[in-house]
Formats: sequence, structure tokens, C-alpha cells
Amino acid sequence: MAIILNGAQTLPTNPNCVAFAADAQEVLKGRRWLGLQQSCVRVMDRFHRDSGLPILSTFAWRTSTNRKNQRHPELMAAFVIDGPATRAHLESLEASMSMTGVYWSPSQVERIPTQAVQSAMWVDGERVQLWRGTEQSPILESMQWTESGVMTVERPLSEVSEREVLKDAVHRVGRPPAFADHDSDLERMRLAFARDSVTRIIEADGKVVEEEREFLATVFPNYLIERLELSSDDDKIRWQERALKELPSRLGHHDKLAMVGLFFSACYSDGNLDAREMKVLKTAGEGLGLTRHEVVAYLQRFW
Repeated sequence: MAIILNGAQTLPTNPNCVAFAADAQEVLKGRRWLGLQQSCVRVMDRFHRDSGLPILSTFAWRTSTNRKNQRHPELMAAFVIDGPATRAHLESLEASMSMTGVYWSPSQVERIPTQAVQSAMWVDGERVQLWRGTEQSPILESMQWTESGVMTVERPLSEVSEREVLKDAVHRVGRPPAFADHDSDLERMRLAFARDSVTRIIEADGKVVEEEREFLATVFPNYLIERLELSSDDDKIRWQERALKELPSRLGHHDKLAMVGLFFSACYSDGNLDAREMKVLKTAGEGLGLTRHEVVAYLQRFW
């Protein structure tokens, strides 16, 4: 029976992902791509059943450096979650990944890789196999190991058989969310809280050096401030006050950890870790509803 495309699927609006990494050669060499997808789909099955939240699985690769300063390719399995996932949900996700037969690293919350291969999604009780391109010319992506390293393979619908796709799934072309799909109030609160916290972090040691100014300008560019209408002092204060009240209940645990990671980058933006800056970081984490133990435990993953 032929594969039938069932329209388009809007992808999550969340810019963050819960990412796991493993040696690319060990994962891809001698393993079917469908088998790797299926193992991650089983992880998503449990997550969606327990949380009811939409979850997307993607894959990407990057070059990493080991403790001997040797460069090697890593495969990333990244999950994008829309909604307030709890710490228990993320711990369950990590436990499920540890049982896939692949030695995945502990998770970190990162920005979604720009060249990620979309795999599958659970949304509204449906398992969705994702395609790229258009509904008229859908492309199925996969990754494979070659002598040159990791390669992304693209094949049109006409070249894909049912044996190469997920069972019990509907097939849709992944569509990036429109800006109108974003919750602009939540984005304003997130930005107001993050910018205020980063500013206090880089000022905590009594001096602001050029590297810290560049970090602030890069992470919070003027066009973003203007688009979210946070240019005036009155607006900054208003949205910061709302953020303190609402973000602890509206952000998922993974999004709070993503902010902690950003704050840590701010602490290290001048090349040094200062105790006064780290103290502000921990206070900011508590302002998001995290305990100090949760903040410290997550920061330990960066060492």
C-alpha cells in the first residue's frame, strides 16, 4: 500500500530542546535509521502518555572534543516540548533514553540545532512521521555514517517504501510555526526576565568589560527588544513584574534550565567565573521556581 501524505503538521514553537549526545559512528554504523527513530519514538510514546504534551524528535550532528583534545563527530537526539513539562517528566525522558541500547550522554537543554533532521512527533494523541519540503514534493530525511563522517540523505516520496517508515503513524510535512502562533505575552515575560537577570549578573562584580557588552548585545539585539515592545523603562518594569509572578507556573522545567544555561554563559562571558555573579545566577533560578539544588545540579553538567 502506498504512503499517503495527510497534510501539514505545525511544529512546536519552543526554541529549546532537550538534547542527548552519543558517538556518531557507534550509533549510525551498522544500525538501521528506522530502528534509531523507533527507539526515540518509544521514548516519546511514554512521555506523551504521561504528560499529554506535544513532543517532537529531531536528530543532528556536531563535532566535539574529548578529554584528549581529539575531535570526533557526535550524533544528537533532541526532543522539543511545547508546554510546562515537570522535572518528573524530564527525569522519565532521561530514564527512557538510557534503555534504548545507545550510550547517550545526560541531557542538556539547548537551542534547537539549525540543521536538524525532523523525525517524528506526538501531538493530540497522534503519532506523526514528519517529512520536509512541500505536500506536492515531500522529502524524507535520514542520516548515515560514511568514511567522511555523518551525511544527511534526502529521498522523495516515490523512492520510499512502507518498510522504511514508522508504523501506526500519519504522514505529514513539517511546517515551521508562524510568529502569530507564539504566545507574545509569554515571550515578553521570558525576555524581560532574562535580560534583567543577565544585566545584573554581568554587573555583579562591579565592572562591565567589552566581552560582556558584546554578549548582552548579541543575546538581546535591539530588533528583538523593539519587536516585543520592551524598549521603554516602563514596559521593562511592567513585564519584569509579570514575569516574576507568572513564569514559575507557565514555563516548563526544561525552559527554566535553558535560562540557567544562558545565565551561566553570562557569568563566563568575560572568561572568568566570579562568586558574586554565580550568586545572582542562583537567585535568578530561584525566581523561576527552581530550588538551589536543582540549579547547582544542572550546572554540574557543564563540567
